[in-house]
Amino acid sequence: MVAAAPLEVALDEDARRLELLAKEAGVDDRVHLMGPVERKELPRLLRSADIFVSADRYDPYGGAVLEAMACGLPVVARAAGGPTGAVLDRTTGLLLRSARPDTLARAVRGMMNEATTRSAHGIAGADRAHSRFTWQRVAGETERVYRTALPGGDGLPLAVGDDAH
Repeated sequence: MVAAAPLEVALDEDARRLELLAKEAGVDDRVHLMGPVERKELPRLLRSADIFVSADRYDPYGGAVLEAMACGLPVVARAAGGPTGAVLDRTTGLLLRSARPDTLARAVRGMMNEATTRSAHGIAGADRAHSRFTWQRVAGETERVYRTALPGGDGLPLAVGDDAH
């Protein structure tokens, strides 16, 4: 399933190319280009998958990878940008140096053939996403970085509110 494809899938050149490739490979009955997904539907959609694949050349934030991990999906991702901080290679999924089609296919096929590993990666990924990447923790770590960057940064919390002048 390919989500977040353009609204007019039938008119999109990349979508048409994916459909033709799926047909040539004989898997067109299992490939569905569904267009954008509403945010509230995303967890249900993710939980219906077996793995999450991110082959972006560069993903600066890794948000989609983290959402997939939070839903218990093992991840196969390119080791570039955000996924390198989120995915623990061979613990929560696989990080690939290259997203060449043969490398990606081998990794996905391997993951699909190992149900126990897939399950272990999914459990570890959900645990990592829920413990390490909560908004509260990210905000706290961001504050800590700003604190240490300030002259005389003493690690004390920044004052927030009207009387913090």
